[in-house]
Amino acid sequence: MNREPVVAGRFYPGSKEQCLETVKECLDKEKFTKDITSRVMGGIVPHAGWVYSGSTAGLVFQAIKQTSSPSIFVLFGAVHVHGVSSPSIWRDGIWETPLGDISVNQEVTHKILERSKGLIIENTSPHEREHSIEVQVPFIQYFFPEATIVPIMVPPDKNALKTGEIVGHVMAEYNNSVVIGSTDLTHYGYNYGHLSHGTGKAALDWVKGVNDKKLVELVVAMKAEEIIPEASNNGSACGAGAIAATISALRVMGASKGDLLKYTTSYDEIPSGEPSSFVGYSGVIFY
Repeated sequence: MNREPVVAGRFYPGSKEQCLETVKECLDKEKFTKDITSRVMGGIVPHAGWVYSGSTAGLVFQAIKQTSSPSIFVLFGAVHVHGVSSPSIWRDGIWETPLGDISVNQEVTHKILERSKGLIIENTSPHEREHSIEVQVPFIQYFFPEATIVPIMVPPDKNALKTGEIVGHVMAEYNNSVVIGSTDLTHYGYNYGHLSHGTGKAALDWVKGVNDKKLVELVVAMKAEEIIPEASNNGSACGAGAIAATISALRVMGASKGDLLKYTTSYDEIPSGEPSSFVGYSGVIFY
């Protein structure tokens, strides 16, 4: 099956030329300069429009590129659409973006489906409407044009950790693989019905210094078991299932350290007036 892009032209440019130009702008805005000798095995990236979160996501892909040339990317996505009651995988075929086609790794998806014994299901329909994985694909195509992908949407429930473990055991057989989880952080303000701390700078400071900080600290510490309860209780991530599955998989694969590359908010990226509605973003790598 072929999946056509659904947010090209909205979250990121719809033409090849503009898409390439914007990827380069994101990478130029935030350059990865850390000296890391260990192989980056995975990361957490945001999935908003690139003008807000592209440079943060780009840092993670730059870090991966610096330490390895993976040919398989497992992409755990957040769930913003109906019809996802179980972790849902896109089994085979092609995903299209303005930069061309990228293949789903059918060998890996079949292994995951077989070993999950029904916990992870084949379900392409919600993927057709979901953006959290799609917005990462052009970065992969830019840096790793020969790579394949394994797209899995993960609801934030008790199955997320087990999903990660199953995927981690499969991917441990592939030294050329990376696991990426896609999430944004606190959605605050009038646009999101979250006004617990009013508006203005005090609200922005609370989101950055308290609500998002708690969750990011758990992510960096790789405390997968605490991610979903924290996000559920405090509204601090739309992709808590994706985060938990990512960390769970990477622990199985041997990762033991997280590193926050960047934290920001949509207001910090494009400030306008007093902060009233904004979203948090983080870029984290694991090795």
